[in-house]
Amino acid sequence: MDMPAPVAAPLPLNDALIEPPQTAEAASEALVARVTSETASQAEPAFANKFPYVAIWILATLSLIAALQFSYAFTVPLISAILLHYALGKPVNWLEHVGLPRSIGAALVMCAALAVAGSLFYGLWGQAENLLESLPRSAKRISNDFVKMRQAPGGTLRKVGEAAAAVTDMVNGQPASAKPKAAPPATPVAAPEVVNTYLIKGSVSALGSLATAAGIILLAYFLLTAGDHFRRRIVKAAGKRLADRRITVETLDGINQAIQRYLGMLVVTNVILGILTSIVLVMLGVENAAAWGLMAALFHTIPYFGPLAIAFGVFVSSFEQIGTLSGAATAALSTLAVAAIVGTAAQAWMASRIARMNSTATFVALLFFGWLWGTAGLFLAIPIAVICKVIVDKLPGTTVVSELMSV
Repeated sequence: MDMPAPVAAPLPLNDALIEPPQTAEAASEALVARVTSETASQAEPAFANKFPYVAIWILATLSLIAALQFSYAFTVPLISAILLHYALGKPVNWLEHVGLPRSIGAALVMCAALAVAGSLFYGLWGQAENLLESLPRSAKRISNDFVKMRQAPGGTLRKVGEAAAAVTDMVNGQPASAKPKAAPPATPVAAPEVVNTYLIKGSVSALGSLATAAGIILLAYFLLTAGDHFRRRIVKAAGKRLADRRITVETLDGINQAIQRYLGMLVVTNVILGILTSIVLVMLGVENAAAWGLMAALFHTIPYFGPLAIAFGVFVSSFEQIGTLSGAATAALSTLAVAAIVGTAAQAWMASRIARMNSTATFVALLFFGWLWGTAGLFLAIPIAVICKVIVDKLPGTTVVSELMSV
């Protein structure tokens, strides 16, 4: 008799193999988790692939900074000539539009600018000489007054000096009553040799400054006569694609407009600031007020640090005339007040209105270029920052830098 085929025993059920029905919310959460895990798994190799490029960009930036610092004697006059070309570009363009050849128009505008600057400095040269003569005397008088205040019995400065001396003796292991050893007599220095050395160094420095100024003027003249020649060459070198050329043209137009507006507003603001500074110093009885107004207008090109330098100079110079620390401090603080009301507010408005750049980016630019090129870097920091802001606003891939610099 045939036996029936054995029936396979049912497999035991496993709870893990049975998928309970999912709701719509659970299905959505599972989909999101799966996409997130896939994205994370793809991001790691992407970051690993981009890491060498980040390192290359860092090395390139450091190399650029080193090259800029090494090429100070070439880069600073070049940038100064470019800015001077932007400042005088509109009058030259207007003369060319009227019908005058561009070379003759550039020469006329350059000569007019040099004549105005020369007349201004020549008219104030007498006050500048008096100012230079009074500064050493004022500094010496201030030093003597501080010495007297320190040696006055019962004075605060003397008590502070005695406390500092006692702490120094205690640190050195000397008794407080021990008298300091007398300093050895100073070796006399041959005065004529020192004077001759300073005269030679000063003459060489003055000749170098004149040569640099002449180079800047000549280069600015050549840039003015060239017109849009370099502009066309830059657009042509940008590439054959229409999009690349369009971005290049927009960037050059933005730089031209921003720099011309910034320099124009800077000239107007500094002229007003110089006039008000002169008026305030005349009202306070400070001599050579016009010279101080001119220097305040020039040094206010350097935000924050320029007005502080002018205030310190006014304090030292006016102390000999007024004779009291409070009067000299009042004169110095008055220049800071004028700079704060007229200059700083207007400059902050210009930076935010023209270049849409925040104050932190401005201050960082001052610190960086001041460290890079010294005093010249302080004068050129803001125009360079404005140019960089226009460039990063137009170029793709620089959104992060643009957002950090924006208001």
